[in-house]
Amino acid sequence: RVPNELLSYIFLYASSQTNAVHLSHVCSRWRNVALSTGSLWTDIIVTFPTSVGQLSCALTWLRRSRVHPLDLYLDFRDPDWDWDEHSHGFGPEDMQVVLRLLLPHANRWRSLSVLTDTWAPMWTFLKETQRVDMSSLRSVKLSRCNAYFVGKGETFEPVGLKEPLRLFGGQGISALKEVGLVGVHVDWTGSGLRNLVDLELKYHASDVMPTLREFTAILEGCPELRCLSIVGWGPRFDDPAVLPHSSATTISLPNLIRFSFGFVDTEYAIRLLEHMELPVLVELALEDLSR
Repeated sequence: RVPNELLSYIFLYASSQTNAVHLSHVCSRWRNVALSTGSLWTDIIVTFPTSVGQLSCALTWLRRSRVHPLDLYLDFRDPDWDWDEHSHGFGPEDMQVVLRLLLPHANRWRSLSVLTDTWAPMWTFLKETQRVDMSSLRSVKLSRCNAYFVGKGETFEPVGLKEPLRLFGGQGISALKEVGLVGVHVDWTGSGLRNLVDLELKYHASDVMPTLREFTAILEGCPELRCLSIVGWGPRFDDPAVLPHSSATTISLPNLIRFSFGFVDTEYAIRLLEHMELPVLVELALEDLSR
């Protein structure tokens, strides 16, 4: 007879390929072991369309996970969406319902991925997480999945919600090491983006990106940054103190080993690269997205 403690470890090993519920339904002993293994229930997944049953299941997982760190994957994309911002089946009110369930456990969030098609629910997420303890968060990726705005000359929409919010209220989470912002802009100076090792900035409209000075300040605050990915636009070069084609502002990343840059404007790409100093770079990926 396998001891319960060893059986618990076996369950954890198998959970990457087998749903924890299936393990708990084999027999009464397996069920007791599974239910007493809190770390078996830490993957919280909510997808579109949300339902009472799905949220009830998430609540059960939250209870069974007890005090263990949580990994959240929230995907509210609709493959049949017609690209009308106002007709999407997942709106701000739906995001609030999900957050009412999850925010009481925010101090246990270890990793977080949120994907939306439209901006309003993502803005609601940013607003509702302004004053929440996220002290355990190590990795976050927020994605508004609309590559349209990265096009040359395109500006952010909806204009009424353009004003940036601080990421998690700018609380400066010491555990946070990986940040991915895909089509999601924040208050670049007040979001506590410091001491990161992995940073992704992708598919933003150019008018909501940080200025060169703001961008440089973020990277200077991440001296151990190892991986940087920019797709579309990086910093704005609209600061009158920065002369055209001037490389006076050097962005030095002494520990960066991987840099991925997908650009839509060749002249812009050259200008940005002229500002960058990457002494230990190992892997460089460049892609012209305009082709």
